[in-house]
Amino acid sequence: MQSMRITLILTLMALGCSGKSSDSSGDTSSGDVEDSGQPSSTDDSGSTETSTAISGVGAVPSGLDVDPGPPWDGLVAPIDGDGDGVYEDMDCNDEDPGTYPEAPEYCDGVDNDCDRTIDGSNALDQSLWYFDEDGDGYGVGPPELACWSPGDQWVLEGGDCDDADARTHAGADEICDGIDNDCDGVIDPSSAPDASWYRDNDGDGWGDESEVVESCESPGRDWTTLGGDCDDDDPGSHPEAVEWCGGEDNDCSGNDDGVATWIDSSGEMTDATAWLVSEEVSRYTIMNPGTLRICPGTWSVALSVRTSSARIEGVGSGVVLSGNGTHRVLRATSIVEDLEVENLTLQNGSADQGGGVELSGGTTRFQDVHISGCEASEGYGGGIGIDSDTSFILEVSNGSFEGNSPADVAGAGWHAEVTGDDFSCTAAGCTGDVTTVSE
Repeated sequence: MQSMRITLILTLMALGCSGKSSDSSGDTSSGDVEDSGQPSSTDDSGSTETSTAISGVGAVPSGLDVDPGPPWDGLVAPIDGDGDGVYEDMDCNDEDPGTYPEAPEYCDGVDNDCDRTIDGSNALDQSLWYFDEDGDGYGVGPPELACWSPGDQWVLEGGDCDDADARTHAGADEICDGIDNDCDGVIDPSSAPDASWYRDNDGDGWGDESEVVESCESPGRDWTTLGGDCDDDDPGSHPEAVEWCGGEDNDCSGNDDGVATWIDSSGEMTDATAWLVSEEVSRYTIMNPGTLRICPGTWSVALSVRTSSARIEGVGSGVVLSGNGTHRVLRATSIVEDLEVENLTLQNGSADQGGGVELSGGTTRFQDVHISGCEASEGYGGGIGIDSDTSFILEVSNGSFEGNSPADVAGAGWHAEVTGDDFSCTAAGCTGDVTTVSE
């Protein structure tokens, strides 16, 4: 609209300049309007009408309405959408008041200063990045100043005094290894966590924590860095020892929680827990001379003895071997010459004869053994059945027989069919009978 007004004004000025003429004498020609600065026109009646003039522009034809108006009339006012003081045609993002030319640049993923560079080198909150060769999270200088990591091996933490060893950096745990792990200039201080030595009297590699020396250097022989020995006079007791069934806390756990231990004729011990613990019935045969120690608990077992001599003993009270009403608890074959059974309860055994125990020869001694709830379904001896073709000795003392039942009239406690007659039984309820057969 403004350009149209300017065009019209220039046109009118041209028309004004060509509206008058004069001769050489200065007189006006016939029919012309005097040069009074006010051009006029004559209508049909001969009257004269003076036209409106714009000063300095020239005559404007009659009937043309020209109004220059205020400065912004007809134009669109400039826009500052985000109120940051910069109009939209100069602002690279007029929806963000923090973004405009020469604005402070920050590490925020935005071109704050409209220089077409995001997070440039002029950002105010850049970080120092250190190259980390050994991958321990700490690097060495000189650092690089940047908004983001220059590469995969650049980190924000400096202070690594040996960037080829991941064990070494500022803040690392100091250990006794001949290295300045924490980069404080001190190698193997006495404050290192593993700088404690404990006296080891029994030579099992574990020491008594009541005797300790703080040093990265060993104080001498009979010292170890492993503490926690609960009995430093017994090499079989320490935190990693096997828990034997023997009434002692071998593994220093605070409990005697072993299940079973086998001790052979030389005294060597083996953990026999797997012999007694299974999902159903543990069936195990003792094939060599030795002692089976069993700790308190109720164990479903079917034990057999096939060696010249053996001992089965319960340690502590409440050691129960059960047949679960489906199988015999203990059987000794004819090759057994000497069998000792002590401090056990044998219960709920079941077999065609000798429901709880079946013996076949040699000498058997029961001490503090309680046999109950056992059944011989087809033959003799609910509690103990004896069938031997050789001389046989049975000794039962300080035990009991209770609730055992044979299938016939033979002894509910024990019944023997043997060729010898050397028997003794002092157990409570030891009701049994002996049948001697010819050899």
